[in-house]
Formats: sequence, structure tokens, C-alpha cells
Amino acid sequence: MNRLNVTKIDVIILAGAPNKGPLAEVCEAPWEALINVNGKPMVEYVIDTILQLNNLNKVVLVGPEEFSEIKPGIIFASCKDSLVANLKTGVEALGTDKAPYILVVTSDIPLITVEAIEDFLKQCMAQKAQLFYPIVSKEINEKLYPTVQRTYFTLKEGTFTGGNIMLFEPGILEERYDYVEQLVMLRKKPAQIIKMLGFKFIYKFLRKNLSLKEIEERAEKILGLKGKAIMSDYPEIGIDVDKPSDLELMESLFAKR
Repeated sequence: MNRLNVTKIDVIILAGAPNKGPLAEVCEAPWEALINVNGKPMVEYVIDTILQLNNLNKVVLVGPEEFSEIKPGIIFASCKDSLVANLKTGVEALGTDKAPYILVVTSDIPLITVEAIEDFLKQCMAQKAQLFYPIVSKEINEKLYPTVQRTYFTLKEGTFTGGNIMLFEPGILEERYDYVEQLVMLRKKPAQIIKMLGFKFIYKFLRKNLSLKEIEERAEKILGLKGKAIMSDYPEIGIDVDKPSDLELMESLFAKR
């Protein structure tokens, strides 16, 4: 039986990043999640999508006080000073009656769709792991969004970019907090993650001969938890807005809808 049919999920939306990076040059919003895309704050696109998911249990938004009453039915948690601290805050805000799985979504992916997330969840629930992370092939990404600038990494199976969502069992945050912190901080730096695996893996990665299976098996030995990369056909799962060119692209895409 597909576990997606019987399993509720909790969702944590991370919206606590202050607007102090490149986007501050073109937008005065104090928080990145409040930056407008086609007249609407980015975070609202994400929230509207999340609230349409099937099998939804609780939703926590971790952000500044401006978001405390952003949508009815959403649990608000005040943000801290780091991404990982905000993740931990979100897990704590879910209370003791957590769902078996928690979906984490960043607030800067306004293109995200219900179809993209539910396809990811369906693939996750068809397998056994404690942590799932989506990857999208360069071919699919550039076919659907040819002007998007993404960081890619090449493995035996092809060339990929990472997503901005993650599914995990809540217990691993307490059991492997230090490792989860490293992975979250390095999520956009695949070469740095490979360094954690050892010299043999660095060598194979540089020769573009390292496979996903090898990474997963080695990571399980190091971390003590089973992780799984999920290949998604939905680039929207990873196209974030973190620089002016991204914002310009989003404006043009939404203007065509």
C-alpha cells in the first residue's frame, strides 16, 4: 500500500530570512518572504499551494511578527537568527502530536505547485528512508525554464540541481542535529557535501563517475540515517528567488499567466 494514502504530513514554511542580500538592491521589503511578485508577497504563493495539499495535518510558518496572522489555521512561530534554528523552532511548534513526516518548504519558491509537491511525496512514500530530498535534471530545468540560472552538479546518472523542499521524520532532528545542520547549510554547495564523504568520493565526483546510490549508502554510514534523493520532473520545486535577475524572471513569468 502506498503510504501517502494513509499518512498525514505536517508542513513547516521557513520565512525568516531578512532582506539583506542582493534583493535589497531592488526591493525595500524588510523580509525576503514579503518581496512582491506580480503584486503578491512570495510567501503567499507558497502558503496557498500548501493549503491545497491532500493529507495535510498541521502547518507552521516560521517568520517575523508581521506574519503572525497571515492566514487562518496556520501556526505561527517567531523566527530565530539562522535557518537551522528556524527549522528546529518549527518542529517544536508542531507540539508532541506530530505527523510521521514533516515537509519543509522555503518561502522563496513562488512557482511551486500542488502537482510538484504531491509527485515528490508520492515518490517518497513509495520508498523507505528517514530523509528525502528532490533533485531536478539540468535537461528538464533548461527545457522548461531556459533562462533560469542554477547551480548544477554532475553524477553518473546525469547533471542535476537541488530543490528547496525536504521531507523527513521528526526524530532525526534531535538524534542527528549536527549533521542536519551541516546538510542544510551546504544544501546549495554539492561539492562541499561530497567532501564530507571522503577522498574516494571526491575523486569519483571530480571524474563525474559518482552515483546517487554510492552517495546514499556512504551518507547512511556516516550519518546513521537513511536518506534518499528523489528525481523530480518539476523544476518549480527548486527555482528560488535570491537575486534581482530571479525576481525579474518571476515577474515576467507571472505576467504571462
